[in-house]
Amino acid sequence: MGTGLGHEVNIVAADTSHLRQSNPELAEKYRDEDIDGIRYTGAKPRPIRAMASSG
Repeated sequence: MGTGLGHEVNIVAADTSHLRQSNPELAEKYRDEDIDGIRYTGAKPRPIRAMASSG
């Protein structure tokens, strides 16, 4: 799997983002997908805890 130019590319991204209009649904912690010879790994991150106020 690669770009055909001697490089292998793997993009890793969280399954949630405040920048996307819709987020992919992951049933497992990770999912690999090949799109046009580029490997994408979607990851389900841990939940974000609210930050305590400092004052």
